[in-house]
Amino acid sequence: MPTKNFDKDFQDLCQKILEIAFEFVDYNDKEIDAIYFFGASEQKVSYAQSFFKINGKVVELHEVNSALKKKVDKSSNRISALLRENLNLLERVPKLFLADNREVPTQIKISYFTKLKKSDIKLDYGLHFSNHKTLRASDIFDQWLNHIKSGK
Repeated sequence: MPTKNFDKDFQDLCQKILEIAFEFVDYNDKEIDAIYFFGASEQKVSYAQSFFKINGKVVELHEVNSALKKKVDKSSNRISALLRENLNLLERVPKLFLADNREVPTQIKISYFTKLKKSDIKLDYGLHFSNHKTLRASDIFDQWLNHIKSGK
């Protein structure tokens, strides 16, 4: 039976994902241009990662202080905690979609533009790495990261 609140629940889930990343950079809305989240789940393999555009420069989690004027704690413990929480939230996606009798996406890309206060969410339903001999989920993430870095 479809849930009445699917859109709200999905929006809340996406907001939690973004909030965790925003917390990582100490809610620095003056320097953060965009927050990006990539999540993929195919055939029992899940992967989640975040990155940022800070002061015009696209950086991964371990690189944030190279772009920030106001430095943050980017310790491996903090990065691991963020990634662990993102994976926990990603695990809620199939449950949410199945509860509403919807096809479960295999990939989610969220872009949040802090200055505009607008987000863009892209869902994909195809297999991208589990049906490939050499591609891993991290390779698909790297492709998107490089696409964003290239400005295309």
